[in-house]
Amino acid sequence: QDVPRAIKLLLSIVEIGKLDPSEFDPSEAAELEALSLLGQAFDALLQPFINTELSLLEQIESLVKFSHLICAIYIQNGTAFMPNQLYADIQAMIKNAVLMVPKTRPINGELKVFICRLGYDVLEALFGRARMLGGHSPNCSTGELRDHFGSAMTLDYIYEEHPEWERKPRRLNMFRMRHVDHLRPVHLTGELRANSCDLKSCW
Repeated sequence: QDVPRAIKLLLSIVEIGKLDPSEFDPSEAAELEALSLLGQAFDALLQPFINTELSLLEQIESLVKFSHLICAIYIQNGTAFMPNQLYADIQAMIKNAVLMVPKTRPINGELKVFICRLGYDVLEALFGRARMLGGHSPNCSTGELRDHFGSAMTLDYIYEEHPEWERKPRRLNMFRMRHVDHLRPVHLTGELRANSCDLKSCW
């Protein structure tokens, strides 16, 4: 999969939707209107994951906007818009992101909610460190794998406490467009505390 390239494609659709319709004939203008609506939906989906300055409230609002837009399009067009399974998966993803807020509040409302952690980057890093700890031996027993995972989680804890100690892979530099799918909490600058997000106003 090439997530950065997919993001670039979706952002291109967003930009197409911003073109001036007065420059097109009626048929082209109708197509532009459809692309504009689709672009708004894609933009609402992408911004919480690529814009490091958004607050938690703004992230949730954007995801809810995306959810409602694709719901309206799906109701009108059904599977001609997208397959049932894809629609269900997308709405489940949005639901999981939104529910992170009320799930966090009872624990500690001052804790930050990181939507970017809903992906597979954490597992990717864990397996990467476990593989590194294995050295030149790619195969291991169940016991060795357990030990590798334990050590990898210890490393993760240490790097969370002292991020300056970790040597970041150059290819995962979030300031390069093709690596926007590797955003980490340290990159985010907005207000992300669970108590700062009013879900009723988001909806």
